[in-house]
Amino acid sequence: MKSGPVRVLVADDHSVVRGGIVAILSSAADIEVVGQAGDGAEAARKALETRPDVVILDVNMPGLNGVETARRIHEALPSAGILALTSHEEEEYVVGMVCAGASGYLVKDGAPAALLEAVRALRGGASYFSPRAFQAIVRALRRPPAPEPRPGQSGS
Repeated sequence: MKSGPVRVLVADDHSVVRGGIVAILSSAADIEVVGQAGDGAEAARKALETRPDVVILDVNMPGLNGVETARRIHEALPSAGILALTSHEEEEYVVGMVCAGASGYLVKDGAPAALLEAVRALRGGASYFSPRAFQAIVRALRRPPAPEPRPGQSGS
């Protein structure tokens, strides 16, 4: 396990929200914010430059959305934990982010302590999901798969 503070990159297109996230993280002695980004492309670039332990991503950002940003960062830095921090708790967002490489998902109306706990968990290689995000994953996994066409059947 790595020693030293948890190195975090924060990406959110709303500067006031991003500033609040940075303030919460900076209040913890064991967390260091190594970069900030206002859109997905900037987040992907800064992740390569700073090589953070954890990347916090909003799902909806201009240009490159959170899902594609997560995919690019996960491919380039598979050891970095990716935490989705968003106002969306719908199943398609949660599943999309997880499939793109996120190992955590929190909704922005959660407690600041949960954000700190999630960052520490992801740095340690664990996952961290809010109860509602976890339920969305369970619902998606319980859904029966679409039947595959039998030989001779048209797929349309």
